[in-house]
Amino acid sequence: MLPLPAPLADLRPHCHLLELPAGQPLMSPGQSCQGFIWLLSGQIRVSLLGRQGRDVELYRLNEGDSCVLTTSCLFGNSPFPATAVTTRPSRLLLLPEAEFNRALERSPPFRRLVFASLGERLAALMAQIDSIAFDSLDSRLARALLAQGHDELAITHEQLAHSIGSAREVVSRRLGHFARQGWLSLSRGHIRLLNADALRRLL
Repeated sequence: MLPLPAPLADLRPHCHLLELPAGQPLMSPGQSCQGFIWLLSGQIRVSLLGRQGRDVELYRLNEGDSCVLTTSCLFGNSPFPATAVTTRPSRLLLLPEAEFNRALERSPPFRRLVFASLGERLAALMAQIDSIAFDSLDSRLARALLAQGHDELAITHEQLAHSIGSAREVVSRRLGHFARQGWLSLSRGHIRLLNADALRRLL
């Protein structure tokens, strides 16, 4: 586990420690934000459900990340607009809203930490939106496959579809095309990359 940044470590006595199993809903659309979130370990997936039932992944929180949407909701006193669910057993710190506001007023180091984290996550979110809006499906799919960081992927077509903002049937067809090209092989719940260079040429 990464060490806590010093400004947050100073506020540790005011934080609640939450330990959640995989698959645990953390936030849902319209829910009020209870405080500032800092992920200690595990992973949280934040997604948006469209009008036609299409689930689009916005970003994932990993160890040492804060949640940009939660922070923006605290600033604007607005409800959470998306869904946040743990993908692995997770531990996180929750700094209650009143303590969060007090720390923003009294602690310049904490204020700098919050805005730096907000800026970093917002840039990643904008990159994801840009990719969904302007990149081809093949490019987004190749990037998602390569982002796993290894050749043996324990991932389903549905999980890939959620991560790139597409439908499972469409992703399955494109993966089938990739397989026929000899770039990867497919089995149930598993993908093996055979030609990563060919996938990189799609980016």
